[in-house]
Amino acid sequence: MHIFMGLALAGAAGWNAFLPLIVLAFANRLSPRGDIPAPYRALSNPFVIGALLLVLSVEIFADKIPGIDAKNDRAGAVYRPLAGAVLMAVATADTVLPGIAAAVIGAAVAFGTHLLKVQYRRRVGLVLAGLGHPLASMAEDATSAFVSVLAVLLPVLGFALAVAFTALTAWIGNSARDRRG
Repeated sequence: MHIFMGLALAGAAGWNAFLPLIVLAFANRLSPRGDIPAPYRALSNPFVIGALLLVLSVEIFADKIPGIDAKNDRAGAVYRPLAGAVLMAVATADTVLPGIAAAVIGAAVAFGTHLLKVQYRRRVGLVLAGLGHPLASMAEDATSAFVSVLAVLLPVLGFALAVAFTALTAWIGNSARDRRG
């Protein structure tokens, strides 16, 4: 696969842990572009996909409700980096990057994106009195899905888009902080 694919997927996992995993699993089942190497093929098992779809629906629902989204983000500080580690390890399994290094990089990228998401969401929530949470969550889900699909199809472009969306997230968070005074 591709290092840029792994970085883009790990970044997308910081916004939504399960969408990139599902995109990669479906890509493996539907296209040769998503071929998952041997130690990770269980990711595209129908039962694993079903479980991922179940936890995805819980995360999507929980992330739209102010208060519950904060609890989800606390738990996400654990499961989003884990997803990033798995995604980076899968995407780089056929490269020269050692698996443990790939997992650490993927976890760090996902955790960084997650922390940025939490910071900007908190600031947006304060500026909009909590009303921006569902809209921000929908934008994060759409971003995660779009970056994930693009990462599988065009890894370098997916990576560039992940970087651009991360920069936009930082800018929005800083703008919200400045408006709050």
